[in-house]
Amino acid sequence: MFGAAFLAELIDRGHHPERLSQLRLLHALENATRRRLARHVGTAELANESAQQITEACDFALKVAAMTWTGFMRETVRIAEAALPHFERMLDLAPPAARDDMHAALDHERSLLEFAGQALTAAPSDAALVRHLSTYAPEKLPRGTGQRQ
Repeated sequence: MFGAAFLAELIDRGHHPERLSQLRLLHALENATRRRLARHVGTAELANESAQQITEACDFALKVAAMTWTGFMRETVRIAEAALPHFERMLDLAPPAARDDMHAALDHERSLLEFAGQALTAAPSDAALVRHLSTYAPEKLPRGTGQRQ
């Protein structure tokens, strides 16, 4: 919920317009994973957290809007590196019926980390995000990626 909400806020308010295609890919990534994880969390839990998460997401969007793209990518790397062990543990603990979705969530985090890491190099690439979406949610690929199925 958080990731999709703060990215929607950035897109809707026109922050980082030179990176709109990357923001749309990131938003699609967050939405696809949110939908997968929602299958395993009750709607009551989602409803209870949504208002608070939206407020926090809007606050975070303001923070990101004030950052350079490089600053945002550094923050993304920091957050993804901290979250990765939790996603690995979720996969380890997942019941058989949830394993595919937890594997997709782990790949989401790895793809996000790869994307942000590459964005900090001289050769940034959207390939990690496009690859993840092509594998786990091809219908969610934003127009203009050249990879839409």
